[in-house]
Amino acid sequence: MKLHQLTLLWAILLISLSLSAQSKKKLTPDNYKSWNRIKDVKIATNGSKVLYTLSGERTNKELHIYNTRSKDTYIFPRADQPSIDYSGNIFMWKSVADVDTIREQKRRKLKKEELPGDSLFIFDVVTNNTSVINTLKSYKIPDEYGGFVAYQLEPGGHPSDSLLLSKFKKKESKEDGSRMILRHLSSEKEDTFYFVKDYEFAEEGKRLVYHTSGDDSLRMGGIHVVDLMSGNDLEILQTKGEVYHLTLDMKGEQLAFIVDSDATEVRHRPYELYRWSMTNGTAQKIADNYSGFLPQGWEISNFDTPYFSENGSKLFFGIAPPVLLKDSLILDDEIVNVEVWSHTDGILHTQQKIREKRDREKTYLCYYDFSNKRFVQLATAEIKDVSTRDNAKYAIGVDDTKYQKTISWLGYSYKDIYRIDMTTGESKRIISRSPRNPRMSPSGNYLYWFNREDGRHYSYDLENEDSFSLTDIELGIFYDEENDRPMDPRSYGYGGWTAAEEELVIYDRYDIWLARPNESKKIRKITNGRKDQIEYRIVILDKERDYLSAEQWLVRWINHKTKDEGYAHLNIDSGELTQLFLGPYRIDRSPLKAKSSNDIIWTKENYDIFPDLIHSDTLLQRQNIISNANPQQSEYSWGSIHMHEWKDDENMLRKGLLVLPDGFDPKKKYPLLVNFYERNSQNLHRHRAPYAHRSTINYAYYSSKGYILFNPDVYYKNGYPGKSCEVAVLSGVKSLIDKEFVDKDRIGVQGHSWGGYQVAHLLTKTDMFKCAESGAPVVNMISAYGGIRWGSGMSRQFQYEKTQSRLGATLWENPELYIENSPVFNLDKVNTPVLILHNDEDGAVPWYQGIEYFVGLRRLGKPAWMLNYNGEPHWPVKWQNRLDFNIRMEQFFDHYLMDAPMPRWMKRGVPALEKGILQGMELDRN
Repeated sequence: MKLHQLTLLWAILLISLSLSAQSKKKLTPDNYKSWNRIKDVKIATNGSKVLYTLSGERTNKELHIYNTRSKDTYIFPRADQPSIDYSGNIFMWKSVADVDTIREQKRRKLKKEELPGDSLFIFDVVTNNTSVINTLKSYKIPDEYGGFVAYQLEPGGHPSDSLLLSKFKKKESKEDGSRMILRHLSSEKEDTFYFVKDYEFAEEGKRLVYHTSGDDSLRMGGIHVVDLMSGNDLEILQTKGEVYHLTLDMKGEQLAFIVDSDATEVRHRPYELYRWSMTNGTAQKIADNYSGFLPQGWEISNFDTPYFSENGSKLFFGIAPPVLLKDSLILDDEIVNVEVWSHTDGILHTQQKIREKRDREKTYLCYYDFSNKRFVQLATAEIKDVSTRDNAKYAIGVDDTKYQKTISWLGYSYKDIYRIDMTTGESKRIISRSPRNPRMSPSGNYLYWFNREDGRHYSYDLENEDSFSLTDIELGIFYDEENDRPMDPRSYGYGGWTAAEEELVIYDRYDIWLARPNESKKIRKITNGRKDQIEYRIVILDKERDYLSAEQWLVRWINHKTKDEGYAHLNIDSGELTQLFLGPYRIDRSPLKAKSSNDIIWTKENYDIFPDLIHSDTLLQRQNIISNANPQQSEYSWGSIHMHEWKDDENMLRKGLLVLPDGFDPKKKYPLLVNFYERNSQNLHRHRAPYAHRSTINYAYYSSKGYILFNPDVYYKNGYPGKSCEVAVLSGVKSLIDKEFVDKDRIGVQGHSWGGYQVAHLLTKTDMFKCAESGAPVVNMISAYGGIRWGSGMSRQFQYEKTQSRLGATLWENPELYIENSPVFNLDKVNTPVLILHNDEDGAVPWYQGIEYFVGLRRLGKPAWMLNYNGEPHWPVKWQNRLDFNIRMEQFFDHYLMDAPMPRWMKRGVPALEKGILQGMELDRN
């Protein structure tokens, strides 16, 4: 579109906005608490009912049950963990105490056991009857059949239960268990089981297993299997020991679990693996720490849950070498706590510490084959990570030991890939130095992966040991075309497999391709989106199916020009698309479909429209909005969002998001807030509810106050991230100033993390901004390059050499780049007041970067403030801290951009003696 055409459209838009202005309320911090979100969405197996909950930041959850046939809605307060019985007619949930009541009782210093307990509600929509069970600890229902619920009561139950429990010599407790009740939902008949410690339903077979500590009289402790149809309660093992990981197979015909029957305090626990089957009346020990198949000194591990193969012929479980234990006889003052860092370490000591628990609990996969009574070890000390497919002939092993150092400067390690024979456990290396883990096809016949180093997709035939190049640059571009980082580009991903694994779905930027996995470059494109810049992606409705349907697929499409989205049906053979829905919305990426009907639940949203739930069929012919989460939105000034385009100083066409306040008048001057992070124009149709965000301004909130907001896309040139930001952001702001409705003397800027760095850099290059908020910024790329990402323990080197920081060189190869892109060396040029956010438990950006920024500005006499929410990570997470941050940031911007009084915390700070007592939020109106 030519620029003069854009100017005409602007004029039409601005006049319409001005004429449609209405007087509405402004959003306030109180709205952060009350604005609802939709959670816990579930649909009945037959599609007849839908449930969901509504809740704000500090409000009770409200359960909504919607009848898709009668259109009736049932509402229940204070509901948590809701579920639907397989019949679709009975609903269960945990009823919890009122949020405000709990908070008030905590203020009164009540003990945990004195606080109100939970209850189980069971509601039948057919009879309209509700049952309530008090003192609930937990409840469970079967996945693939209905008619039953098992629930466990808190130890001791209700005071009225004391007479019932008095017949037992011991008391219910956390250690000895409590009552578990099995309820038949149709008859409401209940069976009680005492001193239960754990219980599980089979996924498909109608059986329940539970572990009881026994009642010290007629019943010993042990494992029981209950036949739900006959009511028969079969004791399969007596034990007073601890029992772990009760695992039934899908049909409920087999059970596996781990037992520790040693009552001593021996530190290496003698775990035993048991299995019960319908053909055996009692559970049989399969393996213990003395089993002959174990490598010397290895043990049965309790850190992994056993599981059965789908056909039940194999039992998979974990083994491990003994964990190194400290000498319990050494005194504390005799222990030398020194970390020894060595250049020979595969990963840094900091990463080792982060992984310590995971490594200590590492298990090695093996299985027991019931047909030939044979153990097969798949994972070994050399090949630690193994993945399998059910009934596949081969497993896949991955080892990165000799490549681990590259994690520090690449961000990932290369890997050797092994084919492991499932029958013998023998391994063979088939791929060396792979930059990524290959995936396995559903049957386990093929591996497939994208090689970022050459931009091609590959497959590997495990049986015939043949590899195939599925794509080539001559056929299409299958790597990220917009990659602007000094690393090899990623792929656009996969869409699944067709039946019998005849073809693999591969995506490019816009289109869907089908590749034959056993032939090189045998690939065909079945959509034609590139021509019109329309992106097509398959929508998986049946999450349990391994393969795509053979006739037509539901696809989501995105118009990259308008950002409009929709659904369509794609005929696989003809490539014909049948449009089902299209509009100026962002639509659901993963609609929820009923298992046995064509009912689906999905959402659509845009800046104005909250993503309420929509019920329809898979043809989208009948669309019924079934929720109304935030009807109060219509009462508030909200603003509107638009795509803004301009040309920068290098004549490159740019784009960004522009939010205008309600009643926008092009003849007025408005304060402008600039907020950005990488590229965001693709989020034109994202809804912006007034939540207390952890790191960014809220668009609807600030628009309601009368601000204009601008979010420009930034494209980067490797080696020059600072300069790239300057070109994009400053040219975009200038293009808005030229339209004369932006007050050039009232422009603020805000960004966090990478955006925080960009803000800090901009302030050393321009005085355009009257104030700025910079969250978790890197201001010294030299010190940050040698730093640690404390959340992962990784060196930060990879970030500068290969990923987001985009310098593309080591510090020693090009130190000038590190200096040029580090704001700390140019803080003397800053004339803009800065609010810094950097928390002392930041695991992504070391918080000393914020300190360097603040103390540098302070030393130079620049106005600066820093917020450090103690114990918080890369951003405030706790509600009270997020709310506080949002209020302080609002006060900061309002003072500089709207002439609001300066709050006390800005005028005189908050001394350490006042921290947590006097917040300094009061406005100085003198």
